[in-house]
Amino acid sequence: MPYVGIPWAELSRASEWIVGDGLSGQFRLAAAVLRPRAVTFLDDGSMSLRLAGGVAGLHELERPEQRPVAVRRLLGDLTRDHLLRLAGSGGLEFFSVFDPRSREFAAVSALGARLRGHGFAWTRRTARPPRLPARRVMLGTARVADGLLDGATHRAEVARFAAAGPCVYLPHRREPAAEVDAIRMIPGVSVLEPGLPVELFLAGAEGLALASSGSSADTTLARVLAGSERVS
Repeated sequence: MPYVGIPWAELSRASEWIVGDGLSGQFRLAAAVLRPRAVTFLDDGSMSLRLAGGVAGLHELERPEQRPVAVRRLLGDLTRDHLLRLAGSGGLEFFSVFDPRSREFAAVSALGARLRGHGFAWTRRTARPPRLPARRVMLGTARVADGLLDGATHRAEVARFAAAGPCVYLPHRREPAAEVDAIRMIPGVSVLEPGLPVELFLAGAEGLALASSGSSADTTLARVLAGSERVS
């Protein structure tokens, strides 16, 4: 059921949690207070590596774009301490498509966390090819919303991709509506908002030419898709 805020009652009744965004303030607050007996982290894009590195102490347990705040840092430290205890007792697991030999996963594994990999087998098995107006696809990005990429620079990159032929643009869920509307006006671009993660929406497609401005979907889509041409 949809909710706003932390579902304290539900979480307090569950000793084992499955978490999609381990860097969210809501999770850190809930984990620091309720202290679950087991936690499994699912992939949250490249932030999965950031999370693993934060637990291992390679950097702060927060997103790179967040400014240091005393309260948030305290919650991060409390959460990290609890997660390290879980790792030591076999109660911490990462379920991920990313390389377990990465620096971050290797570091957290050395502390006792369990790593379980996957290759999107269910997604590939149940996929239905999407209907696309063009075979050239550019992935949206959250980097503009996060202040890591200038909007004009990103739109220029989309325009260059579209200049080579008609293309489909799939916005990131956190792209501002005004930014998406501006991209919609670029000649040759068809904007589709399927309401699904790109891994689910594009699963089953073949012969795509993909481009992006830097996205963790570059890694995940490579595992989901077969026979697609990659475009840098």
